[in-house]
Amino acid sequence: MIVYQSGAQVSRKATIAPEKGKFTLRLTKLSPYINENTIRVEGDGSFTILNVQYQTDYVNSLERSATMQKLADSIVFFTRKIEDTDVRIKTLTEQLEFLKVNQSVSGKNEALDLAAFKAMSDYYGESLRKTNTEILAQKRNRKDFEDLLNKYNNELNNLRNNQELPSGIIEITIDKQSSLKAPLTVTYLVENASWYVSYDIRYTGTNTPLSIAYKGNVRQQTGVDWKNVPVVLSTAQSHISGQIPELSPWSLSYYFPELSYARQGKAASLGWLLQALEIK
Repeated sequence: MIVYQSGAQVSRKATIAPEKGKFTLRLTKLSPYINENTIRVEGDGSFTILNVQYQTDYVNSLERSATMQKLADSIVFFTRKIEDTDVRIKTLTEQLEFLKVNQSVSGKNEALDLAAFKAMSDYYGESLRKTNTEILAQKRNRKDFEDLLNKYNNELNNLRNNQELPSGIIEITIDKQSSLKAPLTVTYLVENASWYVSYDIRYTGTNTPLSIAYKGNVRQQTGVDWKNVPVVLSTAQSHISGQIPELSPWSLSYYFPELSYARQGKAASLGWLLQALEIK
């Protein structure tokens, strides 16, 4: 698959059954945003492609129920994770306040020797450090859960928007002369897909070089999932042909300006004078 900055080129491969004769192949559950003028069908030469037709199926919409249920379950899971984390953070925060109060109260009503004071200081210091570290870890976990929850919510919203989309169908009529299996490749351009570039710049100090990471961010709302698909990002413009244009030749010729009436009269008088001189 090739993703352009506006649109994407999708390639699908299939194997034709080992049978002879004329029949029609139907590729269903495709994106409704296919540009039908860009559909190309190729084979190995063992069959003849008689007709290729694209149509929109308004009866059978794109199936999303299983994927939507999986996303909904993930949203519930991470929502509960966030709730559990909030309870844990609240408990640790109260424990931290309790340690601080006890630290300030302990030893006020009785004299402490150096060893007892050091032991108490070490105990409260270690307890405060562990509690603060645990609070920080829980806050980081909550941030990760929040990011995943937002991600799944966005995906579910996109699927809900596309749930009522019609599906696309490509019908290919072929005449197969061989009874062997044959490969088939269908390529087309689809809209509602794009990508843009972003940079991750990191500076760690004057003694190390500047690190720049080049990232490509892909967006697609074609109505069809792209799972486990190799993607190539291209800066080419998909609507411009890659064929070299034919240039028309330019010819050079002499330019003869037209004489005005006055100049034409002078030229005629001069010619008559020269003719008279030659006669004499």
